[in-house]
Amino acid sequence: MTLAENANRPNYQQVVDQLYQTSDFDFVGIALQSAQPPHQITWQYVAGNQSEQFRNIVLRSGIGIAGLVVRTGKPFWKNALRATS
Repeated sequence: MTLAENANRPNYQQVVDQLYQTSDFDFVGIALQSAQPPHQITWQYVAGNQSEQFRNIVLRSGIGIAGLVVRTGKPFWKNALRATS
């Protein structure tokens, strides 16, 4: 990657921090799937965490929110998950 290409790349941590500060979310994160087998999905960029324990979490493809995002290729935006409708 050249310096010019790197300069045009978004700073994902900055985007996550800005979203966390301007929204009413307790946790904002971007989980990415590894390019190497076994293609684990882990949190790479986060804001709002109280500890570094999230780094030990391996999200399972096909299960839960991470599975939904990987299957559909669309981001998941949901606030107030416990709110009843």
